[in-house]
Amino acid sequence: MARDAQRFRLQNNQEPSEPHVPEPMLAELQDNFEAVQTLFSTLGYPILDPLTTDRQRQERRALRCQGRGADARGAYTEDGLVVFEGSEVRLDTAESVPDSVLRRRENLREEGTLVEENGALVFTEDHPFDSPSGAAGVVLGRSSNGWREWKDRKGRTLDEIERQ
Repeated sequence: MARDAQRFRLQNNQEPSEPHVPEPMLAELQDNFEAVQTLFSTLGYPILDPLTTDRQRQERRALRCQGRGADARGAYTEDGLVVFEGSEVRLDTAESVPDSVLRRRENLREEGTLVEENGALVFTEDHPFDSPSGAAGVVLGRSSNGWREWKDRKGRTLDEIERQ
């Protein structure tokens, strides 16, 4: 289920075979699993809950983050800011880029979420970020205030749309 939810990359790709489990025990295990899933979500770790993928609704509320060598689209959701597949990310970074942004970009490249194409990095899939600023930092390759960098079609900032 964690793999299907697409919130995190699993390090263990093995899929065990399903052993024979008596029906009463299977029902009890499923109840326990649902309780664990609810507990994770309640504690703020929805690792087993699928990302919101209502793409048509997200496209209507799409935001853009643009800068030198970067043109990303995304949506602000209950999960944070989701950057859409195909978004372009600045290939190089500013000298003053924080280490956290460098590590995040490096991790995204290692796992294949960001790949180099035609002088830019491109998202190969929709990817959630906990904060708009984290997403903007990765996209722009520098320290960024995502509440001001992400804008709608009318040029309103995310701060204006969501906070004011």
